[in-house]
Amino acid sequence: RVTAESIALKFDVKENYGVDNALLRWVPTGNITIQNGNIDTYLVPETIQIPILSFTSQNDSYEITKSKIILGKSDFSLEGTLWNVEPYLKKEGVLKGDFSFKSNVTDINRLMDLTSADVGSEEVNTTPVPRAEGDPYLVPLNVDLVLKTQIDQALFNNSIIKNINGGVVVKDGKLILDDLKVELPGSKVIVTAIYRTPRKNHLFIGVDYHMLEVEIEQLLTIIPDLDTIMPMLKSFKGKGEFHFVAETYMFSNYDLKRSTIRGAAAIAGQDLVLMDGETFTEISKTLMFSKKTQNRVDSLAAEFTLYKNEIDVYPFSLKMDKYRAVISGKHNLDMSFIYHISLVESPILVKLGVDVSGTMDDLKIRPVVPRYAELYRPARQDAITNEQLNLKKMIREALMTKFE
Repeated sequence: RVTAESIALKFDVKENYGVDNALLRWVPTGNITIQNGNIDTYLVPETIQIPILSFTSQNDSYEITKSKIILGKSDFSLEGTLWNVEPYLKKEGVLKGDFSFKSNVTDINRLMDLTSADVGSEEVNTTPVPRAEGDPYLVPLNVDLVLKTQIDQALFNNSIIKNINGGVVVKDGKLILDDLKVELPGSKVIVTAIYRTPRKNHLFIGVDYHMLEVEIEQLLTIIPDLDTIMPMLKSFKGKGEFHFVAETYMFSNYDLKRSTIRGAAAIAGQDLVLMDGETFTEISKTLMFSKKTQNRVDSLAAEFTLYKNEIDVYPFSLKMDKYRAVISGKHNLDMSFIYHISLVESPILVKLGVDVSGTMDDLKIRPVVPRYAELYRPARQDAITNEQLNLKKMIREALMTKFE
């Protein structure tokens, strides 16, 4: 049911006789403007408010020239073109659209609920099951849609995301975020990603996630799984830069399928504080640090690779006061680890090393021969770059897919 304060019509209507679907039977050509309208439909529980909607219809193409729509907590305007509607409704073709999407407030979770497909891309021959609370978002099939977004504030789960700008693409069962810039509490983020939903309990994501000036403590709140992937991060406090490129499959509740993880990460920061005082004290005794040395890190730049259940930490340099150490090692997702620390610069002449292994509940610290020499400078790795290239190739291939 559609009601409106005013409707201005200037078009002709062609009737397709013998067609039951009203959207296919009556084909308008011309202009229509709706002001202060409301739409009530069984498809959407909320009333859709339309302060303004102006569009032109011609040859199965609908060009929206002006609009404002209010849906629940969301308000947005769309400008652009929707076409190929008739073949889509007949299930003979792909619905296509290209729009600018501007919004003061967008409830992302609600829009995902309303636009989610009933089945995954590999489940099209199964009987659809009504969507239930907690079900994952399934990307619609037979839709080719491009959105240029400009969102002041978005509601997502329990977070508020601000100043979203960038491209969002839906491409026949694939959701792509194209160089999306957002502001999270305490950080600016640039994200590129591809999300596929073959089956409800077998979801795929590939993501390039770059955070600038992020509080490391907040980083673990924003991405809780990082506590498992890189547990050493919770030992630091301060502001840094974080870059994470990875791909993985997930369960329906978005928990990671750890055996499928592959990726790389890098973190850099200055003037950080080591939070774990007891562990720092034990290691500093073994390495003969001065008692005056504080657990403050002048600079840190580390790179990691992830493959299935194992994380490899490339040699990185850590500067503290008059001391510089080179650290490398690996740990597993069962939280066991082994790290080596070589003291390569210090006021004392003796060169020292230490191995730290076990788990945080059963820590073993023992002195060893240092693995890295005094002049050793860790080389920059290409792991992040390689993963970025893989992700870009994956997205490029998805966008080049031709519909039959």
